[in-house]
Amino acid sequence: VGAGRVILAADYGAGAAAGIRSGGLTVIVWDYLRVFGGLTLGEVTGLYSLVTGFAISAASIVIAGLLAAKPADEITAEFDTVRTYSEAADATA
Repeated sequence: VGAGRVILAADYGAGAAAGIRSGGLTVIVWDYLRVFGGLTLGEVTGLYSLVTGFAISAASIVIAGLLAAKPADEITAEFDTVRTYSEAADATA
């Protein structure tokens, strides 16, 4: 439940780990924790666990990413240098 979203959410940094944990935990709880008279949340709602896992994971990625500290200026400067170099290499290819 996570590799694709983690790659897409790389800009959110710390949010990627939060997304993996929350999405995985949601799927486990949704499918295996019996809370309503011996029924799981999936059986009660009729929703597939990966749908809810994706939603919770995506929300966690955004929230944790927005709450995380911004990277240091030297890190963003290095990122900009590499990006500029990469764009120049792509333009000449």
